[in-house]
Amino acid sequence: MTYLRINPVLALLLLLTAIAAALPFISYAPNRLVSGEG
Repeated sequence: MTYLRINPVLALLLLLTAIAAALPFISYAPNRLVSGEG
């Protein structure tokens, strides 16, 4: 399958989207642990 070759621009966009989606969880979880709500 020739489709397995990853487009660098598409991979970068997917990576940035994944980071943007994960940032709220990454920044929110420690705050919950510190405040003792969890």
